[in-house]
Amino acid sequence: MSDNCLYSSTPFATDSILLTPRRIVRDDWNHRMIHSFAERTHARTYLCPAVDTVAGLPANDAQQIAISSLDPKQRSDLPDVLEIVIGMQCMVTENVHTVHGAANGSRGTITGICLDPREPEILPTLVIGFSSEQLLFATDRFFNSQATARLHYPPLYVLFKPDRPNGLHLLAFEPTVIPLRPYKSRRAFRINVHGTLYGVSREQIPILPAYALTIEKSLGQNIPYSIIDAHQVPSGSQLTLAHLYVSFSRSAGRDFVRVLRQFNTGIEHVLTTHVSDDLRTEDRRLAAQSKDTLSRYHLGTVFDSQSPIIYDTV
Repeated sequence: MSDNCLYSSTPFATDSILLTPRRIVRDDWNHRMIHSFAERTHARTYLCPAVDTVAGLPANDAQQIAISSLDPKQRSDLPDVLEIVIGMQCMVTENVHTVHGAANGSRGTITGICLDPREPEILPTLVIGFSSEQLLFATDRFFNSQATARLHYPPLYVLFKPDRPNGLHLLAFEPTVIPLRPYKSRRAFRINVHGTLYGVSREQIPILPAYALTIEKSLGQNIPYSIIDAHQVPSGSQLTLAHLYVSFSRSAGRDFVRVLRQFNTGIEHVLTTHVSDDLRTEDRRLAAQSKDTLSRYHLGTVFDSQSPIIYDTV
C-alpha cells in the first residue's frame, strides 16, 4: 500500500473491484459506484422491487412488515430492491443458463432492460439498452425524465452480456447477450406473524452489482484490479488466513492489488499465528514417521522437521 498512490489516475479508480468480508460494506460500495457511474454516463437508475409470495399469494401488509424486520442474512440472497443502470457491471447469483455463461458467479454487463407493461407511463415491451452504434429508446415517455425510476414491478427481463464470449446469438439481441428473467428462490425463508409461521418465496432478477464482492463470493474469480478490505470484523465470522489467501490471490500480482486501509490488531494476529496448532502437531508426527521409515529401510535423505522431505534412493 502506498500513501503516494493517486487512485484517480490509475485503473483502480474505474476498473477495480473491492473485496470485503462485510455485506454492509459491499452493498454501500456498490450503491455509491452505481450512482457515480450513472452520473458519469447520464443514465437512469432503475429500482427494481422483489416480489414476495406466501402460499402462492402476494404477501400482505402484516407479512411484509415481518419480512422487513428480518436480518438480511435471514432473508433470501435475492435483494429487496435491486439497483440497475444500463451499462453497469454485475454478477449473476444463480445458475440460470450455465451452458451460455449465466451461472452463479458469472460477471458481465447489463446492456438493456425490458419493463413490465403495467408500469405507469411506460409503453408495453419497452426496451432500453445499447446497440453496437447508439443508445436506443423505444419511447420518450419514461418517468418524467427523473434520474431515478422506482418500478412497481420487477422487469420482464434484463439483458446480460457475459465478460467471456459464449457463442450465443439470439435473433432479437446482440451476440452473446442473454435475457435474464426474474428468478424464484428455491430456498424459502420463514416469518412469524402473530405466532403463526409462514414460508416466503422471493422472486427477483438474479444479479448483484459487481463493483464490490464479499471475499467468499470472489472465490474462483479472476479480477484485473482488486482493492482488499482486510479489516477484522468486530463480531460474527472472523477473517482467517484462508480469507486473506483468497482475497490477495484474485489478481495477477502485487501491482494489481491495493489495500483499502491499515491492518487492525485482529488481522495482525491472524498473520502472525499458525493456521492450526493441531495441524502443526500432525505435521511433526508425520515428519517423525517419515524419518523413521527412511532410517528403517536404509534410505539416504536430507531431512529437516521444518522443511519438505527429499527422498534420495540408494
